[in-house]
Amino acid sequence: MPLSKLVMEIAQSSEKRGLNTVGKATRRLNRQMKKRQGKILSVLPHRPIVIRAWYEKEQYEKLLQVSETNDMPGYSEWHSDTMNIIEYGQCEVFLVPVNVDDLLEWCQKVGVQNDLYGRTLYARALYTCQQVYEEAGYQPEFAHHV
Repeated sequence: MPLSKLVMEIAQSSEKRGLNTVGKATRRLNRQMKKRQGKILSVLPHRPIVIRAWYEKEQYEKLLQVSETNDMPGYSEWHSDTMNIIEYGQCEVFLVPVNVDDLLEWCQKVGVQNDLYGRTLYARALYTCQQVYEEAGYQPEFAHHV
């Protein structure tokens, strides 16, 4: 099952049970992952981990149109900032490709706004799902270590 579909399935299940807050949805996600894999991967890196949502140019332009905040930079500036984090940062960087339509659907199901906080939660959820899949021996093509 693709990771984005797993996250959506968990969000829909949470919505049916009336779990529409981020904290409850996150706890629900953790319980589901424990059931599916038996444990959640714990990582204690030597360097901090940065999980960064990654958008193709068309997706980023779409995100600018539907974002609930007006403080987002243009694609060139955002891309340059991301490359600087990768090149000069003292951290492990994981890029999580995001489809804006899936992001919007997830935000609605979980009950968060499409703002920096909501997009960060979405990227983290997808990254966490990938870690669980990898721990179980699957190699999904999702977040990319840079």
